[in-house]
Amino acid sequence: MSRFEACYEPGEYNERLPEWNVVEWDYVNPANGAKTGKIVWKTYDMIDGEREAHEMAAILQHEYNLRFAEEFA
Repeated sequence: MSRFEACYEPGEYNERLPEWNVVEWDYVNPANGAKTGKIVWKTYDMIDGEREAHEMAAILQHEYNLRFAEEFA
């Protein structure tokens, strides 16, 4: 599983706008698959937002992998 993931939130009528988020997952429960994490990037752009969210998640995952590799090299 990736540490960073692009996620779509559809919003709520008259409450919130739809948005694309990049979530950094902190913990995944192996018993039931429940995840906890925090939003590290967000856009309300519904034209290019999906592409940008996936690109940002890939960039952040790559940087995370580089840091992790340096720590254990």
